[in-house]
Amino acid sequence: MHFSETGISQKFNLLPLEIIENINLSLLDKIYNLNDAIKKKMKKHIIDELTKSIWFDKKILELKDDYYYKNFYFPILEKIIKINNLQKFPEATFFVRVNVPYINDYFAKWHQDAGTFLYSAYDKAYKFKSYTLWCSLTKSEKNNSIEFVEKKYYKNKVYNSKFKKSNRHGNITFDKCEIPFNEKKIKTLSNFFNPGEAIIFDSLIYHRTVREGNNIRVSFDLRVFCENENEIYENKSILSQMKRFVFKRGNIKLF
Repeated sequence: MHFSETGISQKFNLLPLEIIENINLSLLDKIYNLNDAIKKKMKKHIIDELTKSIWFDKKILELKDDYYYKNFYFPILEKIIKINNLQKFPEATFFVRVNVPYINDYFAKWHQDAGTFLYSAYDKAYKFKSYTLWCSLTKSEKNNSIEFVEKKYYKNKVYNSKFKKSNRHGNITFDKCEIPFNEKKIKTLSNFFNPGEAIIFDSLIYHRTVREGNNIRVSFDLRVFCENENEIYENKSILSQMKRFVFKRGNIKLF
């Protein structure tokens, strides 16, 4: 099926092997130390600090540079989704993910990326259709990668999301999303990924972290949008819009 029908691409190679090898070399000791801390059941603040060392790895953060958008991300995105003139979000656009076994703080439940855009103060990015590029930097098995729900099981709209206080993203972070489908009656999609392989999906697609394996998985994802008039969201959650209105005025107690 075409991307326009499913909202989810096939996996593909995103980054050259040399870049991936350099990143994995940089992560080698950090992942070893984090694995060791988990096995020894060290205190949570120690595991948090070791996880942060991966979040802020210099080799990974180089992937935020405009060079990569121009030469890798935008060309591949535009080829797959058949839309030109994509733009990256000025804020809340690039995320490093560390799927840590047994630690629920790093577990993303069912959600739409479009429902988490409360973080971004950039109105255009919220108004127009957007897409997520997800890339595995380490090997990802089906039991610790990413899982999707086909869009035929719910309406093509932004559903309501709940947020909670956090030290990240301006003192607020995503908590959980309204679930418009019966998990027992749906077919989900998941895959394994070699380092450097990626997937693109519509930000309305429901997805979650898979947490059934024992291995640490490191990935990154980024958000882009298009200002074409035919890409404007037709149906957004009223609650999401109200929350965004309140959040921009600094009062998060209403969440």
